[in-house]
Amino acid sequence: MVTGVLVSTFLEKTIDTLTSRLVDIFRQRKYKKQLNNLKMKLLAVDVVAFDAEQKQFTDPRVRDWLLRTKDVVIDAEDLLDEIDYELSKTQVEAESQGAARKVSNSLNSSFVCFFDNEIESMMEQVIEDLEDLAAKIDFLLATRRQKLIQVFIGKRFASSHAGDNSKVLSFQTLEINDDAYRSST
Repeated sequence: MVTGVLVSTFLEKTIDTLTSRLVDIFRQRKYKKQLNNLKMKLLAVDVVAFDAEQKQFTDPRVRDWLLRTKDVVIDAEDLLDEIDYELSKTQVEAESQGAARKVSNSLNSSFVCFFDNEIESMMEQVIEDLEDLAAKIDFLLATRRQKLIQVFIGKRFASSHAGDNSKVLSFQTLEINDDAYRSST
């Protein structure tokens, strides 16, 4: 599975290109905020997806999360492809009507109308799905944080008690209370 790569490639190839094409249309509109929100949610998922790919073979919850992530990323890609298609279609239609000023006005009003009627609810659903995925990231991070702390404590204790292996083993299996960790940070 290549979810992390899929998310990264998708972000580089689609969102940045589309954002630059939509700057004039989305200027001072709530849609620009939604598009940026979508981008930030995808980036948040992307940060964890690579690490999750490594863990998917040992933790079925992570594998399930990755499968769901892949579905949501595909939905987001479909949404942005639809926006790109409609933007191109509207631009061609506007250019066939004539003057540059007409093109700009027609493009803005036609696309904004399309966005209001068709895309807004789809984008809200994708953002909601990404928020749900981001909320579930916590279990991925908590497990990794626990392992890092265990290794750190074990190595630190091992260096000061090199001859006593029983103490090293007991510290390596120390359970870290995630709630206590969060409250201290």
